[in-house]
Amino acid sequence: MSPGLSLAFSNFQYLRHRCYRELLVLLASILAVRVITLLCKLLANGISLRIIIVFSISKVILHEHLEGSVTANLAVHLSRKNGIVISDEYIRRCAVPGDYDYAWDKSDFAHFIKIYDFISSLIKTPEDYYLVTADFISRNAQAGMIYCELLISPDHMMRVGDGNGESNYLACLYEVTRAIKDAEEQYGTITRLHVVLIRHDGIERAAAVVDLFMNHPDPYIVGVNVAGHEGMHRFSDYVPSLSMLYQQGLRGSLHAGEICGAESVKEALAAGASRIGHGIRAIECPELIAELVEQEVLLEVSLTSNHLLINDIQQGNSTHPIRALYDSGVRLNLNTDDAGICSTDILKEYQFAINAFGFQRAELIDISMMAIEASFVAKDIQKRLLEKIYTAVISDDVDFFAIAQKSVHSPALRARFARRYEQLTSTR
Repeated sequence: MSPGLSLAFSNFQYLRHRCYRELLVLLASILAVRVITLLCKLLANGISLRIIIVFSISKVILHEHLEGSVTANLAVHLSRKNGIVISDEYIRRCAVPGDYDYAWDKSDFAHFIKIYDFISSLIKTPEDYYLVTADFISRNAQAGMIYCELLISPDHMMRVGDGNGESNYLACLYEVTRAIKDAEEQYGTITRLHVVLIRHDGIERAAAVVDLFMNHPDPYIVGVNVAGHEGMHRFSDYVPSLSMLYQQGLRGSLHAGEICGAESVKEALAAGASRIGHGIRAIECPELIAELVEQEVLLEVSLTSNHLLINDIQQGNSTHPIRALYDSGVRLNLNTDDAGICSTDILKEYQFAINAFGFQRAELIDISMMAIEASFVAKDIQKRLLEKIYTAVISDDVDFFAIAQKSVHSPALRARFARRYEQLTSTR
């Protein structure tokens, strides 16, 4: 078989597999709607509805690394498409034929970075970026996602393709935005982008990314992110680069308080962060918690990722502080972070919050609303997205806010619940 026919056949097999999966998801969605209808009938008959229906809640992701969104199955497809042999060090077969999983040491953050870079190396053409973007948005749109902010790495993109760094980046960005537009047409989801400065790649390479954006601004790029190994370089090293991007209208969401302590969150705020990627170790400093509450700075929490990558949480030596953060009035949302590597999606993250931390359905609606309010998208789009969230609200949710606004301990949380009650009753 010729290389061209082989590639076409490989793509056909992958797309066929995706079609089967999407058909199953569609059937599941139809079944879910029927179940929801039945439960609502039970509620109308006066039966107290204690079952939390997560599927119907509109969900928001503000923190997902595009390269990290690649599932193991998609990684295998990309490797075959691009003629790359995958070592058992990275990928292992699952019990189900045709399914794969990543093989990585979840106790070693450095090994996670190695896996991430390996995945990035499988993306060889700009068209691969279309496939990766479309796959992630499709999977999560079917799980109820209405809005997403994806983190893209121009440094990786500059190495993908046959041109120079600049032309490669522009070609990859074109394919990413093409996938975003196609997904919006198909699912109604809205997606925007952040450019990422990678801490462990050094300041000079970050400066090259800034120059690239300054020469080629794009309306889909609304944010800048400093990500990577928190132990390398300080935010103050990036302030000149960040300031240039802020002046161009981008807003900052900086990774801090995941591996390093509360002090790193303070440094991120000093560097101009509007939001904090992770930020969970802010719980260690009451004064910082008070500042986050007062300034209404949102923390982008990723439960599955945190449980896999933070040793103390993974080993059971400490409890994830999401409940304590929320109850103290800190604004936060739920995210997938590296959905492919962590084998998660946004529906799983919302279910995680319910099952492990006792979040109520109304609280998850509040979390979705906080995410939209903290998003970097235009205000008119925020308003439209909030209206989508309102459509899933039931009377139990309104009753929750009516009662909770008088009973919760945190003054900030009481005020927010009162505001939610006002918002939701005015739309009914």
